[in-house]
Amino acid sequence: MPNNSALLATPPSECVQAVHAALAEFDISPARVREVAEARALAVRLIGGDMATPETIARVHQRTGAGLFIIRENGALAGLLAFLLLSERGRTALLKGALDTLAPAPDHLIEPGEEAAGVYSWAIAAANHGVAQSLVRGHERMRHVAVPHLPFYLRPVTPQGRRLAVVRLGFKPLPGRRNGLFWSEPKEHALLEVAA
Repeated sequence: MPNNSALLATPPSECVQAVHAALAEFDISPARVREVAEARALAVRLIGGDMATPETIARVHQRTGAGLFIIRENGALAGLLAFLLLSERGRTALLKGALDTLAPAPDHLIEPGEEAAGVYSWAIAAANHGVAQSLVRGHERMRHVAVPHLPFYLRPVTPQGRRLAVVRLGFKPLPGRRNGLFWSEPKEHALLEVAA
């Protein structure tokens, strides 16, 4: 009897498909399981600080379908984008300061086929300026085109990350929060306000 488990797999949600398409325009591709440890090592080298374990990153990527994306130059890993695609419960936990970004609870993340309620930009790391530009363009394409209806959140951990978040990406401190959380309101709403 043939194995039909692949046929029964839940297809990715529209937001996950849109994220993949947006990042592919900049040669940013979803990481393979065997690339997770290498990507984490790059992030540790370039960003430092506390990081999720490779196992956690792989679990998030497998569950959401859009947790870790990489870019290569001449075959070498040169940069990454990592995201937590938040369920409604996860977005609420983030806003209450209860989301563990080093080891997020499974119910704080979307399941296969589920639409996200928000996006937490988990990490961005680039080995050089050209790769950084591609990653930023990909991130912006996500926010403005792929999923403009979603709020984005991040917590910068380096001075360079804060400058990138505020100056280049236009994130603002989340009102009423003192935990270093920044956000970018849904771009779809901003466009509607401009058009009104």
